[in-house]
Amino acid sequence: MSSRSVTLERLVAWAIVAGGLLLHGPLFLRSPLGPDPVMYDLQAQLVRDGGTLYRDILEPNLPGAVWLHLLVRSVAGWSSEALRVFDLLWFGVAVWLAVRLAGCDRRTGLLVAIVLATGYSTLSEWCHCQRDVWMLPFVLGAVSLRIRRLEAHDAHEGGLARLRHGIGSALAEGLLWGAAVWLKPHVVVPAVCVIVASWCVPRPSGVKGRRILTDEAVVILGGSLVGLAGIAWLIEHNAWTPFWSILTEWNRDYVAASGNRWSWARLWSVQERLAPWSLVHVVAIPVSMAVLWRQLKVSAKPGVAASHSSRAVIASALYLGWIAQSLLLQHLFDYVHVPALVLGAVVLISVWAIPSEWEWSPTRLALAGALCLVPSFALRSDQLAAWPRCFGREASPGLRAALARLPLPEWTHLARVEGFLRDHRVADGELTAYHTHTIHVYPALQVRPSTRYVFTETHLRLFPGRSGEIAEALRDSRQRYVVSDLLEAGLDPAVALDDSQVENWRFACPRGALNSFPYDQPVVFRSGPYLVHEVTGPVGPVETAFFPLAAESAGL
Repeated sequence: MSSRSVTLERLVAWAIVAGGLLLHGPLFLRSPLGPDPVMYDLQAQLVRDGGTLYRDILEPNLPGAVWLHLLVRSVAGWSSEALRVFDLLWFGVAVWLAVRLAGCDRRTGLLVAIVLATGYSTLSEWCHCQRDVWMLPFVLGAVSLRIRRLEAHDAHEGGLARLRHGIGSALAEGLLWGAAVWLKPHVVVPAVCVIVASWCVPRPSGVKGRRILTDEAVVILGGSLVGLAGIAWLIEHNAWTPFWSILTEWNRDYVAASGNRWSWARLWSVQERLAPWSLVHVVAIPVSMAVLWRQLKVSAKPGVAASHSSRAVIASALYLGWIAQSLLLQHLFDYVHVPALVLGAVVLISVWAIPSEWEWSPTRLALAGALCLVPSFALRSDQLAAWPRCFGREASPGLRAALARLPLPEWTHLARVEGFLRDHRVADGELTAYHTHTIHVYPALQVRPSTRYVFTETHLRLFPGRSGEIAEALRDSRQRYVVSDLLEAGLDPAVALDDSQVENWRFACPRGALNSFPYDQPVVFRSGPYLVHEVTGPVGPVETAFFPLAAESAGL
């Protein structure tokens, strides 16, 4: 290819990337945050201000996400856009590592990266700024280091130099796996799958069983070092004792809640919301199973040539291991299944690479790039009208509502609630955001929650055996106001959204609900589905929503 064609090809490639960023970037950055990142922000603020993690805010998960929030917020500030910039850049790192892992040429890699990045931007805000996605760069980095060791050749360096490089690579791999574990321990399942799969692929000459065991020992050492560093941080910040209590006592209910909410209908609804990207599993699952089956047969018959590269084998093991842990060990939430979309694409590319003799002219590259952008534009057709409004100084409630994919919260109505509470000078500890998606009132008003139970109603469902403790904490708190959501409580939308009469919801709620908290407290303001209760009397029984399964229909 001539130098002129190379220059033109690079211009086309940059034009495709710039076009995708220009059209999708503002829409992504101005989209609202989901409730989970807000909750981790509250924890990061707590630590920054000298509070104790796990004691002052209930958190059933490991602290890796809080650490990342602390890092990002200390550098870039507390705006939602700052966190989304980090999320997009970090996902870009994951995409870059995924393309390298697949082993495709740079043009194919560019097209795959465009599909993955733009596809990610079209998912709901529930899928963004989440721990499962933030694990990917650590995991893909660890897997890439393992593959490099597998593909090393004697001719590259001497035995001692190769040994030193191998130990350094194995230690770095362990450090990356350890970092991923602090985000979610479920990553141990795909990690084990990758390690076992790597034992079944050909090794460089001279690498025997003892060397393999040494490698794995160094990997474990690296992971252990990160584990000890995390434990030291928890001890230094007086969080180890409450953390251990959550892990060993509270989380029994949390794990049981995951199993109780598992259903095929719920799994199907998750895949529907991730469509059309979730269709990758239709092909990737049987392909990865076939790759691993053939590799097992080859391993059982020495001397038989492998039908797939070590990259394809390990990518398949990683992908299936990830799906296994997401289905068997985790709640059926949308964001849990996003990394598997990326890994499924890696499997297909590593198995079905475009032949090297394929001629990539600038015209073909431009056409292919345009085709890769079409699906994401089609999915965002209803949001493109809001694109010019994304360049304003702040994201208005109307813009958030236009860009949001989740049905909750009702941003315009929630903004009115925030205005009411702001006018009444709510201070730290005086506000309870009862339902999950009302948590946004805390950062909007810059106040701390009344209790450690930030997701009050959700915690009642996830920890039913602790309802007495939650009720006691609410009674002993300094709360003045409580914000509840009639939609999340399960009320019919026609009634929940009709605020023409402040009290009309009372006639539609189930018998007995008016005697439980917070509905036993007077309503002093309403906007749409949101009620502001002023706590003036004794707190009655603390129960779950009107209909405990109300959130199930929304997949929350």
